[in-house]
Amino acid sequence: MGFDMDWVQRVMTCVTTVTFAVLINGSPSPEFRPSRGLRQGDSLSPYLFLLCAEALSNMLRRAVEYQALHGIRVTAAASAISHLLFADDSIFFVRATIQEADVVNDILRRYEATSGQLVSLEKTTVVFSKGVTSSQREAVAARLGVEEVAEHARYLGFPMVVGR
Repeated sequence: MGFDMDWVQRVMTCVTTVTFAVLINGSPSPEFRPSRGLRQGDSLSPYLFLLCAEALSNMLRRAVEYQALHGIRVTAAASAISHLLFADDSIFFVRATIQEADVVNDILRRYEATSGQLVSLEKTTVVFSKGVTSSQREAVAARLGVEEVAEHARYLGFPMVVGR
């Protein structure tokens, strides 16, 4: 993302050299090092998460620019929307083709490799528009390795389908 390597190394030093101690019956335990990087509640965690989310967003945006993904348009004159991100929830809007499923899989694998975060496919679902055939639905869902659901009733408390 264009950060100076000195800055990157300083941040990585904060992440990799941390030690913890816990209070046991009011007395501190011996110090220990975490084995899996940042934990929720770490003061750096929200900032690093945002940087990772920005990198994911950039990968998706580039895929749309190169027409590897197409997103959806609210109107013919509107820009395509390829994704919505909020905290650790994500919605991707792509065409129901094997080619676009492969692009999504590639982006998610690169995101996992570069961020260290893992996508939980067990918590991931796919919804198709009405015009997608059942054989295409099965093929795309299988290629993504996720479960198809009829619809998502709500996202962040808002209905996913409004009007037509």
